[in-house]
Amino acid sequence: MAQNNTHLEHFNYIPDAGLYEESSPKFFDPRPKHKHGVLLIHGFSASTYEFHHLTGLLRERQIPYYAPMLTGFGIDTTDKLRHISTKDWLRDVIIAYRLMEQVCDNISIVAHSMGCTLALYLAQNFPVHKLILSAPYIMEKSNQRLLKKILLTPGLSQIMCFFRSSIKKNSKSDLEKIRESNRFVYTEVPIQSVKALWSLTEKLDFSRLKYNELCILNGKNDGTIEIDRVLEKFTKAGHAYRLLTFENSGHNILEDKEHEKAAESIIHILEKQ
Repeated sequence: MAQNNTHLEHFNYIPDAGLYEESSPKFFDPRPKHKHGVLLIHGFSASTYEFHHLTGLLRERQIPYYAPMLTGFGIDTTDKLRHISTKDWLRDVIIAYRLMEQVCDNISIVAHSMGCTLALYLAQNFPVHKLILSAPYIMEKSNQRLLKKILLTPGLSQIMCFFRSSIKKNSKSDLEKIRESNRFVYTEVPIQSVKALWSLTEKLDFSRLKYNELCILNGKNDGTIEIDRVLEKFTKAGHAYRLLTFENSGHNILEDKEHEKAAESIIHILEKQ
C-alpha cells in the first residue's frame, strides 16, 4: 500500500533515494575543513574490504576518506538483498557524500564496479573533484540484455524472481581461488539485487556529469564489463578521460595481481594538482 506523505511536502525530498534532506544523519566537526577528502564506493556483492590496500596508502598520506557499507552487503546473510531497491543504495551514497561535505572542501570519489554507477549518479547531482572509476560496471553485458529486459518489465519480473530466486556468480572451481585471494564477496545473490543493479544503471545521465577530472582503470583480463562499450558512453557524451590499463588484472583490479600498482596510481591522481 502506498503511503500518503502529503504532510511532508514542505521538506526537501530526493525521490530517487526516498530521502528527505532534513531527516538525514547529522554530523558536525568544529575543526577547519580539510582541503580534500575521498569517498570510496565498493562494488556489487562485495564490501569496503575491496579498498584495504588503498586505504593504507591514504592513511600514510593523511588523506581523509570514508567508505560506506552499501545496504545488504558485507554481512553474514544475503537476506536483505531479497528486498533491496535502488533507493537503498542511492540513500547510502548521498548520505555519505553529505557527511564528507561537512569536513572537506573538495570531494573526490574512487569507486569500483557497481560503485561506479553510484559515483556517476553523485556526479550528476553534486560537485565532484576527481572521479576515479575502477572497472566501471555501468551497463549490462551484451549477453545480459534479455534478462535485464525481463527483470525490468513488471509482471515478467515477478515471474522470473519466483522461479529463479537467486543467481550464482561463481562456479565451485572458483571458490578456492576466492579463498586464496582473500576477497570478501558473495558467490550467490538474490535475483532481486540484480534487478536493483540494472535499475540503477537506468538512472545515469551522462550529460549532467560534473567533475574536474575523470580517470578510468581497466583490467585487460576483465570478463565482467565490456570496456569498449563503457568508453563509448563517455566519448559520445563528450567527456575526456584518462585510461589506465592493467595488463595482468581482471575485474577486481584493486585486489588482483597489480593491486599495489593500481593503489599507487590512484594516490598519484589524487595528489596531483
